[in-house]
Amino acid sequence: MVDPAVDPHKWLEDYESQLAELQKKNETLQKDLAEANVTLASSDGSVTVSVGPNGGLTDLKLSTKAVDLGSAKLTALILQTMRKAQHQVSQKVVAAFTPMGEGKETMEMLMDSVAPDPDLELEEEIEDPYAIEDEDPEIVRKRRAQTVAAARRSRAAAPDDEDEEPW
Repeated sequence: MVDPAVDPHKWLEDYESQLAELQKKNETLQKDLAEANVTLASSDGSVTVSVGPNGGLTDLKLSTKAVDLGSAKLTALILQTMRKAQHQVSQKVVAAFTPMGEGKETMEMLMDSVAPDPDLELEEEIEDPYAIEDEDPEIVRKRRAQTVAAARRSRAAAPDDEDEEPW
């Protein structure tokens, strides 16, 4: 009698089953990624952005009231709406990859590239999008901490190049 632990027929059957499961997960992943698009309007409806699975802008629509905002407010509103849409689409991409990548290094890399949480952004309209001194100090602190953490992760992931000069 053949040992079931090394039975070639059982091994092949298990392998084919695992392969079929991976193929099904891959098909689901492809479908979910194709559908991972977000269209989002600003709170006042003057800006509508659409982003694709990579977070890239695929469409931008401005209503007639967008003209009345002025360039600084309009710029801030476009960026704020885009950041929220990018975060939403990144959550869809993470959800699509989770069944295949959970617990794997690839998933960790994906998580490191997720768009920042829009809750750290200001909800009110910004008069001057470049003036951060008017922002809530707690939001500024969280943004800086998030930036520092991302920089540390990328440095930690970078290979050591002891032979190269540090310039």
